Amino acid sequence: MRTLIPIRSLVLELAGNLDVPHNISTSVNSTVFEDNNGAMLLANNQRITSRTRYFQVKWHFFWDIVKRGEIKVLYIPTDLQKADFLTKMNPREVFERLRKMVQGW
Repeated sequence: MRTLIPIRSLVLELAGNLDVPHNISTSVNSTVFEDNNGAMLLANNQRITSRTRYFQVKWHFFWDIVKRGEIKVLYIPTDLQKADFLTKMNPREVFERLRKMVQGW
């Protein structure tokens, strides 16, 4: 979300300066797919615990954006998470399956 939020803001600002004929803020949909249940709970529930209080300021900013509906956080099973192709050390079979999903070969 740290990358998505500035890019989304840039697109909306450019659309405003380029005189896009319709209201682009209602047509720019952003979705984050997450396979971590803990991250899903933090993104969708504004619950502070003793373990989450240290990053409270950052999460309040994210919660506000999710609450306003600007970004949706949806669950995706780990075996379908395409981002794992680039972010984790995977066994060869998993790497090749994810590579095929992303690149088609």
